[in-house]
Amino acid sequence: MGVRFDVCTEEVYSAKVVEVSKSTTRNNLSFLLTALLPNKQGKWPAGISGKMLLDFPASSSVAMVTVPQTALSYRPTEGDYVWTVDNATRKVSKKKVILGELLPNGKVEVKGGLQAGETVAVSKLRFLSEGTPVEIMNREMPVTAQK
Repeated sequence: MGVRFDVCTEEVYSAKVVEVSKSTTRNNLSFLLTALLPNKQGKWPAGISGKMLLDFPASSSVAMVTVPQTALSYRPTEGDYVWTVDNATRKVSKKKVILGELLPNGKVEVKGGLQAGETVAVSKLRFLSEGTPVEIMNREMPVTAQK
């Protein structure tokens, strides 16, 4: 992983990721990341801003279940969850999920709690509660958990 600082955009500095949060932050879909960057000469002051350059592996042949980041919900008392839609009744149910890697295509890996092919809600999540009837707006391509 590399870091490019706003004050010195022509150079990329090597950093080591030491921690990535397992869930999104409360007010947006960001994941907190902690990285170590050697600063022996004191070149960079505290609070300096920059951009993280993440190296994602090329597409993997390993099947994984993914959902759009917009399908994720989080509450401190409950953890990460998604709203699944029963295609027969068109009602939602809350499902706790275990998240994996954040992917570059706007999706996130789901390591547990969701099966490929399940339909998930992706909008107006804050208005949903257990058993709420919903309408699938794009019947030709509903958003589903994918491998």
